[in-house]
Amino acid sequence: MRTNNKKKHSPAKTKVSNKQLKEKLGRLTHFRVPKSYASIVTNLCKQLDHTSEAETFEWLLKQAEPSVRAVLGKTYYQQEQEEKREGPIIINNHKKTDVVAYYDSHRLQSYNHYELGSVWALSDEVDGMPRLYGKICRLFPEELEIEVALLEPQPVEHYEKKWGVDNNLPMVCGTFKEVEEKMVVEITDFSHRVMCENVRGSFYHIFPKKGEVWAVYKKWDVNWTLHDLNSHIEYEIVEVVSDLSTCIIGVRLVRVEGFEALFKRQMRRGLEKTQQFSRKELLRFSHRVPASKLDGEVMDGFPSGSWMLKSSAIPPMLL
Repeated sequence: MRTNNKKKHSPAKTKVSNKQLKEKLGRLTHFRVPKSYASIVTNLCKQLDHTSEAETFEWLLKQAEPSVRAVLGKTYYQQEQEEKREGPIIINNHKKTDVVAYYDSHRLQSYNHYELGSVWALSDEVDGMPRLYGKICRLFPEELEIEVALLEPQPVEHYEKKWGVDNNLPMVCGTFKEVEEKMVVEITDFSHRVMCENVRGSFYHIFPKKGEVWAVYKKWDVNWTLHDLNSHIEYEIVEVVSDLSTCIIGVRLVRVEGFEALFKRQMRRGLEKTQQFSRKELLRFSHRVPASKLDGEVMDGFPSGSWMLKSSAIPPMLL
């Protein structure tokens, strides 16, 4: 089964306070928002699980890129690309790349968000999707790194053993065991906290839960090999609406036209398109996609019940 070989053993490290961490990262410039729009920005920031209003404004600009491009013209974007090639942009004595890394580190200004003993999904080296699991053991704020113990799949059924052991394919659902060896992982490799059950000792159960959004393999075959997975894989996105002990029921999500990461339930003749996954078909699940559900009142034009997905966890072919 796949593991992340780039993770490294953890030497003794010096911890720093959150205050020192903030001083190291710096702050962004504050700017005023018209009062009539302040509540919209605040609600968006909360619903999208952003670290600050600045990140929300960055998201808004990305969604409005076609309109912005129409106003500013192609020349502006060409100059921007040239600046990127020439070197990093400096903002308030900080590189633009540093600012981006700051936000991609998932609420770094509140380092306590990463609790000791909690289980998180980590990026896979294959395509960057969060298919690995790790339990947090130590925090190293100064280096922006975290020591974890990886959770390895424990195949039980014969089809799980064939999939995970014989064919070396990734397993993200089922029983997992915490390994003794500790690894140091960069904080940017952390995707989201995993809701799992510690059944006994170092063993955990991880299964899709109601209200979560997952990427699943399309046209899946239990007899796939590693070559099959890497050559012609397709995905679809589903919202889990029932997590029964015998099966998982999901509703397929499709992209909202004009948005990169906004998805809604697929309808066919006025009915939602549901799918049922048996225990065996849990091997179809590629990874969970962190998502925030929008209630339709956040901004005009958002279909009620839409999901804002984390872009970095959406399979590239769906972007």
